[in-house]
Amino acid sequence: MGVNAVTKTKILNLPSIGYVAGDKPEGLALLEDGSLAVINDNDFGLLDEEIPIDGSVPFNPDPVQTVLGIIEFDPLLLDASDEDGVINLQNYPIFGLFQPDAVASYQVEGETFYVTANEGDARDEDVRIADITLDPTAFPNAAELQQDTVLGRLEVSAIDGDLDGDGDYDQLFAYGGRSFTIWDSRGNLVFDSGDEFETLTSQLFPDLFNSEGTIDSFDSRSDAKGIEPEGIVIGEVDNIPYAFIGLERIGGVMIYDISDPANAEFVDYVNPTDENGNAIDIAPEGLTFISADDSPNGEPLLVVTNETSNTTTVYQAEVSDFDTNIFRFRRTIDGQSSYLYAGEAEAENIRANFADTFTEEGFAFKVSAQSQDNLIDLYRFRSSQGTYLYVGEDERNSINNDPNLANVFTEEGRAFSVYGVGVEEATLFSRFRNLNSPNNYLYATGAEAEAIRNEFASTFIEEGPAFEVEI
Repeated sequence: MGVNAVTKTKILNLPSIGYVAGDKPEGLALLEDGSLAVINDNDFGLLDEEIPIDGSVPFNPDPVQTVLGIIEFDPLLLDASDEDGVINLQNYPIFGLFQPDAVASYQVEGETFYVTANEGDARDEDVRIADITLDPTAFPNAAELQQDTVLGRLEVSAIDGDLDGDGDYDQLFAYGGRSFTIWDSRGNLVFDSGDEFETLTSQLFPDLFNSEGTIDSFDSRSDAKGIEPEGIVIGEVDNIPYAFIGLERIGGVMIYDISDPANAEFVDYVNPTDENGNAIDIAPEGLTFISADDSPNGEPLLVVTNETSNTTTVYQAEVSDFDTNIFRFRRTIDGQSSYLYAGEAEAENIRANFADTFTEEGFAFKVSAQSQDNLIDLYRFRSSQGTYLYVGEDERNSINNDPNLANVFTEEGRAFSVYGVGVEEATLFSRFRNLNSPNNYLYATGAEAEAIRNEFASTFIEEGPAFEVEI
Protein backbone atom coordinates (compact mmCIF):
# COMPACT_ATOMS: atom_id res chain seq x y z
CA MET A 1 0.00 0.00 0.00
CA GLY A 2 3.09 2.26 -0.11
CA VAL A 3 3.31 2.47 3.68
CA ASN A 4 6.77 1.97 5.17
CA ALA A 5 7.19 0.66 8.71
CA VAL A 6 8.85 3.10 11.08
CA THR A 7 12.54 2.27 11.47
CA LYS A 8 13.49 1.19 14.96
CA THR A 9 16.64 0.17 16.79
CA LYS A 10 16.62 -2.01 19.89
CA ILE A 11 18.57 -0.22 22.59
CA LEU A 12 18.10 -2.41 25.64
CA ASN A 13 16.04 -5.05 27.40
CA LEU A 14 14.76 -3.84 30.76
CA PRO A 15 15.23 -7.10 32.77
CA SER A 16 18.76 -7.44 31.37
CA ILE A 17 19.81 -4.17 32.99
CA GLY A 18 18.09 -4.90 36.29
CA TYR A 19 14.56 -3.50 35.94
CA VAL A 20 12.46 -6.51 36.95
CA ALA A 21 9.34 -4.87 38.38
CA GLY A 22 6.74 -7.26 36.99
CA ASP A 23 6.32 -8.21 33.35
CA LYS A 24 4.38 -5.18 32.08
CA PRO A 25 6.40 -1.99 31.57
CA GLU A 26 3.70 0.58 30.81
CA GLY A 27 4.70 4.21 31.19
CA LEU A 28 7.67 5.76 29.38
CA ALA A 29 8.81 9.39 29.40
CA LEU A 30 11.82 11.22 27.96
CA LEU A 31 13.38 13.52 30.54
CA GLU A 32 15.12 16.82 29.81
CA ASP A 33 18.60 15.38 30.40
CA GLY A 34 18.02 12.65 27.77
CA SER A 35 17.34 9.84 30.23
CA LEU A 36 14.19 7.73 30.17
CA ALA A 37 11.72 7.20 33.00
CA VAL A 38 9.84 3.90 32.97
CA ILE A 39 7.11 2.60 35.25
CA ASN A 40 5.40 -0.79 35.37
CA ASP A 41 1.72 -1.74 35.26
CA ASN A 42 0.46 -3.33 38.47
CA ASP A 43 -3.10 -3.91 37.19
CA PHE A 44 -4.39 -1.41 39.76
CA GLY A 45 -3.64 -3.95 42.46
CA LEU A 46 -6.43 -6.24 41.24
CA LEU A 47 -6.47 -9.97 40.74
CA ASP A 48 -6.33 -11.20 37.16
CA GLU A 49 -9.95 -12.42 37.09
CA GLU A 50 -13.38 -11.22 36.10
CA ILE A 51 -15.15 -8.65 38.26
CA PRO A 52 -18.25 -10.28 39.88
CA ILE A 53 -21.68 -9.12 38.73
CA ASP A 54 -22.33 -7.73 42.19
CA GLY A 55 -19.70 -5.08 41.49
CA SER A 56 -17.29 -6.13 44.22
CA VAL A 57 -13.62 -5.60 43.41
CA PRO A 58 -11.21 -8.60 43.56
CA PHE A 59 -8.20 -6.92 45.17
CA ASN A 60 -4.87 -8.72 44.98
CA PRO A 61 -3.58 -9.35 48.54
CA ASP A 62 0.00 -9.36 47.19
CA PRO A 63 0.05 -6.92 44.26
CA VAL A 64 3.03 -6.19 42.07
CA GLN A 65 4.74 -3.09 43.43
CA THR A 66 4.88 -0.01 41.25
CA VAL A 67 8.53 0.82 40.58
CA LEU A 68 9.96 3.89 38.83
CA GLY A 69 13.13 3.26 36.86
CA ILE A 70 15.48 5.87 35.41
CA ILE A 71 17.61 4.81 32.44
CA GLU A 72 20.60 7.07 31.81
CA PHE A 73 22.42 7.22 28.46
CA ASP A 74 25.98 8.48 28.59
CA PRO A 75 27.09 10.11 25.32
CA LEU A 76 29.76 7.95 23.68
CA LEU A 77 32.94 9.51 22.38
CA LEU A 78 35.31 8.59 19.57
CA ASP A 79 38.01 10.15 17.42
CA ALA A 80 36.72 9.93 13.85
CA SER A 81 39.49 11.67 11.89
CA ASP A 82 43.02 10.62 11.00
CA GLU A 83 43.82 14.08 9.65
CA ASP A 84 43.38 16.33 12.68
CA GLY A 85 46.73 15.32 14.18
CA VAL A 86 45.44 15.23 17.78
CA ILE A 87 43.41 13.11 20.17
CA ASN A 88 39.91 14.48 19.66
CA LEU A 89 37.20 12.44 21.37
CA GLN A 90 33.75 13.75 20.48
CA ASN A 91 30.13 12.61 20.40
CA TYR A 92 28.78 12.34 16.86
CA PRO A 93 25.38 11.39 15.31
CA ILE A 94 26.50 7.96 14.13
CA PHE A 95 25.83 4.31 14.95
CA GLY A 96 28.38 1.52 15.31
CA LEU A 97 27.83 -1.99 13.95
CA PHE A 98 29.09 -4.47 16.55
CA GLN A 99 30.38 -7.09 14.07
CA PRO A 100 32.27 -9.13 16.68
CA ASP A 101 35.36 -11.01 15.57
CA ALA A 102 35.50 -13.28 18.61
CA VAL A 103 32.97 -14.67 21.09
CA ALA A 104 33.48 -16.34 24.47
CA SER A 105 31.00 -17.56 27.09
CA TYR A 106 30.89 -18.04 30.83
CA GLN A 107 28.37 -18.60 33.62
CA VAL A 108 27.36 -16.59 36.68
CA GLU A 109 24.99 -18.21 39.18
CA GLY A 110 23.84 -20.73 36.56
CA GLU A 111 23.15 -18.08 33.88
CA THR A 112 25.11 -18.17 30.64
CA PHE A 113 26.55 -14.97 29.22
CA TYR A 114 28.34 -14.31 25.94
CA VAL A 115 31.18 -11.83 25.56
CA THR A 116 32.12 -10.33 22.19
CA ALA A 117 35.06 -8.31 20.89
CA ASN A 118 33.46 -5.82 18.49
CA GLU A 119 36.10 -5.35 15.81
CA GLY A 120 34.06 -4.60 12.65
CA ASP A 121 34.70 -5.66 9.06
CA ALA A 122 33.85 -3.57 5.98
CA ARG A 123 34.28 -6.19 3.22
CA ASP A 124 34.68 -3.47 0.54
CA GLU A 125 31.24 -2.05 1.34
CA ASP A 126 32.50 1.14 2.96
CA VAL A 127 32.46 4.78 1.92
CA ARG A 128 33.79 7.95 3.53
CA ILE A 129 31.22 10.36 4.91
CA ALA A 130 32.75 13.21 2.89
CA ASP A 131 31.85 11.36 -0.32
CA ILE A 132 28.14 10.74 0.29
CA THR A 133 25.00 12.87 0.39
CA LEU A 134 23.51 13.37 3.83
CA ASP A 135 19.79 13.89 4.33
CA PRO A 136 19.34 17.63 5.06
CA THR A 137 16.66 17.00 7.67
CA ALA A 138 18.59 14.36 9.58
CA PHE A 139 21.87 16.27 9.25
CA PRO A 140 21.21 20.02 9.04
CA ASN A 141 24.91 20.67 9.74
CA ALA A 142 26.10 18.28 7.01
CA ALA A 143 28.74 20.70 5.66
CA GLU A 144 30.42 20.87 9.05
CA LEU A 145 30.20 17.13 9.70
CA GLN A 146 31.69 16.28 6.30
CA GLN A 147 34.91 18.19 6.91
CA ASP A 148 37.95 15.88 7.01
CA THR A 149 38.82 16.96 10.55
CA VAL A 150 35.31 16.10 11.81
CA LEU A 151 33.49 13.11 10.26
CA GLY A 152 34.47 13.39 6.62
CA ARG A 153 37.23 10.79 6.81
CA LEU A 154 35.22 8.22 8.79
CA GLU A 155 34.44 5.02 6.90
CA VAL A 156 30.78 3.97 7.11
CA SER A 157 28.58 1.34 5.53
CA ALA A 158 27.54 2.09 1.95
CA ILE A 159 24.61 -0.35 2.15
CA ASP A 160 22.97 0.88 5.38
CA GLY A 161 21.41 4.19 6.31
CA ASP A 162 19.21 5.18 3.33
CA LEU A 163 15.98 4.50 5.17
CA ASP A 164 13.55 5.93 2.61
CA GLY A 165 15.37 4.91 -0.57
CA ASP A 166 15.78 8.45 -1.90
CA GLY A 167 19.54 8.17 -2.43
CA ASP A 168 20.79 10.13 0.56
CA TYR A 169 21.78 8.85 4.00
CA ASP A 170 19.38 9.28 6.91
CA GLN A 171 21.62 7.42 9.35
CA LEU A 172 25.34 6.61 9.45
CA PHE A 173 26.69 3.20 10.44
CA ALA A 174 30.40 2.88 11.20
CA TYR A 175 32.10 -0.52 11.31
CA GLY A 176 32.83 -2.01 14.72
CA GLY A 177 31.84 -0.93 18.19
CA ARG A 178 35.38 -0.12 19.39
CA SER A 179 34.23 -1.98 22.51
CA PHE A 180 33.45 -5.34 24.05
CA THR A 181 29.94 -6.42 25.01
CA ILE A 182 28.33 -8.88 27.42
CA TRP A 183 25.03 -10.44 26.26
CA ASP A 184 22.66 -12.73 28.12
CA SER A 185 21.59 -16.13 26.78
CA ARG A 186 18.63 -14.54 24.96
CA GLY A 187 20.83 -12.09 23.09
CA ASN A 188 20.01 -9.05 25.20
CA LEU A 189 22.76 -6.51 25.79
CA VAL A 190 23.78 -6.54 29.45
CA PHE A 191 26.96 -4.44 29.34
CA ASP A 192 29.01 -2.59 26.76
CA SER A 193 32.35 -0.88 27.41
CA GLY A 194 31.31 2.01 25.15
CA ASP A 195 34.16 4.48 24.67
CA GLU A 196 36.30 3.12 27.53
CA PHE A 197 38.91 1.49 25.25
CA GLU A 198 39.47 4.66 23.26
CA THR A 199 39.42 6.86 26.36
CA LEU A 200 41.77 4.61 28.35
CA THR A 201 44.32 4.23 25.58
CA SER A 202 44.30 8.01 25.05
CA GLN A 203 45.21 8.45 28.71
CA LEU A 204 47.56 5.51 29.26
CA PHE A 205 49.38 5.48 25.89
CA PRO A 206 48.70 8.89 24.31
CA ASP A 207 51.62 8.61 21.85
CA LEU A 208 50.18 5.36 20.47
CA PHE A 209 46.55 6.53 20.32
CA ASN A 210 44.62 4.84 17.47
CA SER A 211 47.91 3.82 15.89
CA GLU A 212 49.32 0.68 14.30
CA GLY A 213 51.40 0.17 17.44
CA THR A 214 54.09 2.69 16.50
CA ILE A 215 54.49 6.35 17.42
CA ASP A 216 54.86 7.41 13.79
CA SER A 217 51.41 5.92 13.01
CA PHE A 218 49.68 7.99 15.72
CA ASP A 219 45.96 8.61 15.02
CA SER A 220 46.11 6.74 11.70
CA ARG A 221 43.25 4.37 12.59
CA SER A 222 40.74 6.95 13.85
CA ASP A 223 38.95 7.09 10.50
CA ALA A 224 38.53 3.31 10.32
CA LYS A 225 37.77 1.10 13.33
CA GLY A 226 40.03 2.66 15.94
CA ILE A 227 41.71 0.21 18.29
CA GLU A 228 39.85 -2.80 16.78
CA PRO A 229 39.08 -5.25 19.61
CA GLU A 230 40.08 -8.51 17.92
CA GLY A 231 40.33 -11.55 20.19
CA ILE A 232 38.77 -12.40 23.53
CA VAL A 233 39.18 -15.12 26.12
CA ILE A 234 37.78 -15.61 29.62
CA GLY A 235 39.71 -17.01 32.54
CA GLU A 236 39.35 -17.28 36.30
CA VAL A 237 41.94 -15.98 38.74
CA ASP A 238 41.21 -16.56 42.42
CA ASN A 239 37.64 -17.55 41.45
CA ILE A 240 36.99 -14.23 39.72
CA PRO A 241 36.18 -14.36 35.98
CA TYR A 242 38.13 -11.93 33.84
CA ALA A 243 37.76 -11.00 30.18
CA PHE A 244 41.01 -10.52 28.26
CA ILE A 245 40.50 -8.52 25.05
CA GLY A 246 43.27 -8.08 22.48
CA LEU A 247 43.43 -4.74 20.63
CA GLU A 248 44.62 -5.47 17.12
CA ARG A 249 45.87 -2.03 16.09
CA ILE A 250 47.49 -0.28 19.04
CA GLY A 251 48.40 -3.68 20.53
CA GLY A 252 48.07 -4.92 24.08
CA VAL A 253 45.35 -6.56 26.14
CA MET A 254 42.47 -5.00 28.06
CA ILE A 255 41.47 -6.80 31.27
CA TYR A 256 38.02 -6.55 32.86
CA ASP A 257 36.47 -8.10 35.95
CA ILE A 258 33.20 -9.58 34.64
CA SER A 259 31.96 -11.25 37.83
CA ASP A 260 28.97 -8.88 37.75
CA PRO A 261 27.92 -9.03 34.07
CA ALA A 262 25.91 -5.80 34.16
CA ASN A 263 28.71 -3.87 35.84
CA ALA A 264 31.97 -5.13 34.36
CA GLU A 265 34.96 -3.17 35.70
CA PHE A 266 38.23 -2.21 34.03
CA VAL A 267 41.20 -3.80 35.77
CA ASP A 268 44.28 -3.17 33.64
CA TYR A 269 45.63 -2.55 30.15
CA VAL A 270 48.90 -4.29 29.33
CA ASN A 271 50.92 -3.15 26.30
CA PRO A 272 54.71 -3.62 26.60
CA THR A 273 56.72 -0.99 24.71
CA ASP A 274 60.37 -0.66 23.68
CA GLU A 275 62.80 2.12 24.57
CA ASN A 276 61.32 4.30 21.81
CA GLY A 277 57.76 3.94 23.04
CA ASN A 278 56.60 1.59 20.26
CA ALA A 279 54.56 -1.50 21.06
CA ILE A 280 56.66 -4.65 21.18
CA ASP A 281 53.77 -6.98 20.39
CA ILE A 282 51.62 -5.72 17.51
CA ALA A 283 48.26 -7.10 16.36
CA PRO A 284 47.23 -9.62 19.06
CA GLU A 285 45.21 -12.18 17.15
CA GLY A 286 44.75 -15.24 19.33
CA LEU A 287 44.43 -15.39 23.11
CA THR A 288 44.50 -18.54 25.24
CA PHE A 289 44.03 -18.69 28.99
CA ILE A 290 45.71 -21.50 30.92
CA SER A 291 44.26 -22.11 34.37
CA ALA A 292 46.50 -22.62 37.38
CA ASP A 293 45.55 -26.31 37.42
CA ASP A 294 46.77 -26.76 33.84
CA SER A 295 49.71 -24.37 34.01
CA PRO A 296 53.30 -25.70 33.96
CA ASN A 297 54.27 -23.37 36.84
CA GLY A 298 51.06 -23.65 38.82
CA GLU A 299 50.07 -20.05 38.07
CA PRO A 300 47.32 -18.87 35.67
CA LEU A 301 48.80 -17.82 32.32
CA LEU A 302 47.61 -15.81 29.33
CA VAL A 303 49.18 -16.66 25.98
CA VAL A 304 48.88 -14.08 23.19
CA THR A 305 49.93 -14.55 19.57
CA ASN A 306 50.67 -11.32 17.69
CA GLU A 307 50.18 -11.36 13.93
CA THR A 308 52.18 -8.34 12.76
CA SER A 309 55.14 -8.56 15.15
CA ASN A 310 55.29 -12.37 14.74
CA THR A 311 55.67 -12.75 18.50
CA THR A 312 54.08 -14.92 21.15
CA THR A 313 53.79 -13.49 24.64
CA VAL A 314 53.07 -15.35 27.86
CA TYR A 315 51.72 -13.34 30.78
CA GLN A 316 51.40 -14.64 34.33
CA ALA A 317 48.08 -13.50 35.75
CA GLU A 318 48.22 -12.15 39.28
CA VAL A 319 45.64 -10.20 41.25
CA SER A 320 47.20 -6.82 41.92
CA ASP A 321 47.04 -4.92 45.18
CA PHE A 322 46.53 -1.80 43.07
CA ASP A 323 43.23 -0.77 41.52
CA THR A 324 43.50 2.95 40.70
CA ASN A 325 45.25 4.79 37.88
CA ILE A 326 47.04 8.00 38.82
CA PHE A 327 47.56 10.73 36.23
CA ARG A 328 50.19 13.47 36.32
CA PHE A 329 49.29 17.09 35.72
CA ARG A 330 51.79 19.93 35.29
CA ARG A 331 51.28 23.52 36.34
CA THR A 332 53.68 26.39 35.76
CA ILE A 333 54.34 28.60 38.77
CA ASP A 334 56.80 31.50 38.46
CA GLY A 335 58.37 29.89 35.43
CA GLN A 336 58.85 26.50 37.12
CA SER A 337 56.82 23.33 36.59
CA SER A 338 55.00 21.85 39.57
CA TYR A 339 53.24 18.49 39.54
CA LEU A 340 49.92 17.14 40.81
CA TYR A 341 49.12 13.42 40.89
CA ALA A 342 45.39 12.70 40.65
CA GLY A 343 43.12 9.66 40.58
CA GLU A 344 40.29 9.07 38.12
CA ALA A 345 37.63 11.30 39.69
CA GLU A 346 39.95 14.20 40.44
CA ALA A 347 41.56 13.91 37.02
CA GLU A 348 38.15 14.17 35.36
CA ASN A 349 37.39 17.29 37.38
CA ILE A 350 40.71 18.85 36.37
CA ARG A 351 40.13 18.07 32.70
CA ALA A 352 36.64 19.53 32.83
CA ASN A 353 37.20 22.60 34.97
CA PHE A 354 40.92 23.42 35.24
CA ALA A 355 42.34 22.66 31.79
CA ASP A 356 43.63 26.24 31.58
CA THR A 357 45.60 25.77 34.79
CA PHE A 358 46.91 22.22 34.50
CA THR A 359 48.40 20.36 31.52
CA GLU A 360 47.84 16.61 31.61
CA GLU A 361 51.02 14.63 31.03
CA GLY A 362 49.32 11.24 31.04
CA PHE A 363 49.29 8.10 33.14
CA ALA A 364 51.83 8.17 35.96
CA PHE A 365 51.39 4.94 37.95
CA LYS A 366 48.86 2.65 39.59
CA VAL A 367 48.03 2.58 43.32
CA SER A 368 45.43 1.30 45.76
CA ALA A 369 42.52 3.57 46.56
CA GLN A 370 42.00 1.76 49.87
CA SER A 371 44.34 1.20 52.79
CA GLN A 372 45.74 -2.33 53.04
CA ASP A 373 47.86 -4.06 55.67
CA ASN A 374 50.72 -4.71 53.25
CA LEU A 375 50.77 -1.15 51.88
CA ILE A 376 51.65 2.27 53.28
CA ASP A 377 49.39 5.30 53.08
CA LEU A 378 50.62 8.46 51.39
CA TYR A 379 49.25 11.85 52.39
CA ARG A 380 49.06 14.94 50.20
CA PHE A 381 50.22 18.35 51.34
CA ARG A 382 49.77 21.59 49.44
CA SER A 383 52.36 24.30 49.94
CA SER A 384 51.66 28.01 50.21
CA GLN A 385 53.19 28.31 46.71
CA GLY A 386 50.59 25.91 45.28
CA THR A 387 52.94 22.93 44.88
CA TYR A 388 52.27 19.40 46.15
CA LEU A 389 54.13 16.91 48.32
CA TYR A 390 53.26 13.24 48.96
CA VAL A 391 54.62 11.67 52.15
CA GLY A 392 54.25 8.66 54.42
CA GLU A 393 53.10 8.58 58.03
CA ASP A 394 56.42 9.54 59.67
CA GLU A 395 57.09 12.52 57.43
CA ARG A 396 53.45 13.54 57.73
CA ASN A 397 53.81 13.73 61.51
CA SER A 398 57.07 15.66 61.22
CA ILE A 399 55.45 18.29 59.01
CA ASN A 400 52.37 18.67 61.19
CA ASN A 401 54.41 18.87 64.41
CA ASP A 402 56.95 21.39 63.11
CA PRO A 403 55.49 24.93 63.31
CA ASN A 404 57.75 26.18 60.54
CA LEU A 405 56.74 23.41 58.13
CA ALA A 406 53.09 23.54 59.20
CA ASN A 407 53.02 27.20 58.16
CA VAL A 408 54.17 26.22 54.68
CA PHE A 409 52.33 22.93 54.09
CA THR A 410 48.62 22.23 54.54
CA GLU A 411 47.57 18.58 54.75
CA GLU A 412 44.81 17.73 52.25
CA GLY A 413 44.32 14.19 53.54
CA ARG A 414 45.17 10.64 52.56
CA ALA A 415 45.97 10.41 48.85
CA PHE A 416 46.44 6.69 48.12
CA SER A 417 48.34 3.57 49.23
CA VAL A 418 51.57 2.15 47.80
CA TYR A 419 54.33 -0.32 48.59
CA GLY A 420 57.06 0.93 50.85
CA VAL A 421 60.68 1.22 49.69
CA GLY A 422 62.50 -2.13 49.73
CA VAL A 423 59.45 -4.35 49.34
CA GLU A 424 60.55 -5.04 45.75
CA GLU A 425 57.04 -5.88 44.59
CA ALA A 426 56.69 -3.10 42.02
CA THR A 427 58.54 -0.23 40.34
CA LEU A 428 60.57 2.08 42.55
CA PHE A 429 59.97 5.83 42.23
CA SER A 430 62.43 8.45 43.50
CA ARG A 431 61.67 11.93 44.79
CA PHE A 432 63.33 14.96 43.26
CA ARG A 433 63.21 18.50 44.65
CA ASN A 434 63.40 21.55 42.40
CA LEU A 435 66.28 23.76 43.55
CA ASN A 436 64.86 26.82 41.76
CA SER A 437 61.36 26.58 43.21
CA PRO A 438 60.72 26.16 46.94
CA ASN A 439 58.75 23.14 48.07
CA ASN A 440 58.38 21.83 44.51
CA TYR A 441 58.67 18.06 44.05
CA LEU A 442 58.65 15.54 41.19
CA TYR A 443 58.41 11.74 41.42
CA ALA A 444 60.08 9.76 38.64
CA THR A 445 61.42 6.36 37.65
CA GLY A 446 63.26 4.68 34.79
CA ALA A 447 64.33 6.77 31.82
CA GLU A 448 62.80 9.96 33.23
CA ALA A 449 64.67 9.59 36.51
CA GLU A 450 67.94 8.94 34.65
CA ALA A 451 67.39 12.00 32.45
CA ILE A 452 66.85 14.16 35.54
CA ARG A 453 70.04 12.83 37.14
CA ASN A 454 72.14 13.27 34.00
CA GLU A 455 70.69 16.36 32.33
CA PHE A 456 68.95 18.39 35.04
CA ALA A 457 71.21 17.93 38.06
CA SER A 458 71.54 21.70 38.38
CA THR A 459 67.75 22.02 38.65
CA PHE A 460 66.72 18.93 40.65
CA ILE A 461 68.32 17.24 43.60
CA GLU A 462 67.43 13.60 44.24
CA GLU A 463 66.19 13.13 47.79
CA GLY A 464 66.08 9.35 47.52
CA PRO A 465 63.64 6.48 46.92
CA ALA A 466 60.04 7.38 47.71
CA PHE A 467 57.73 4.40 47.13
CA GLU A 468 56.94 1.42 44.89
CA VAL A 469 53.97 1.34 42.50
CA GLU A 470 52.88 -0.36 39.29
CA ILE A 471 53.38 1.26 35.89
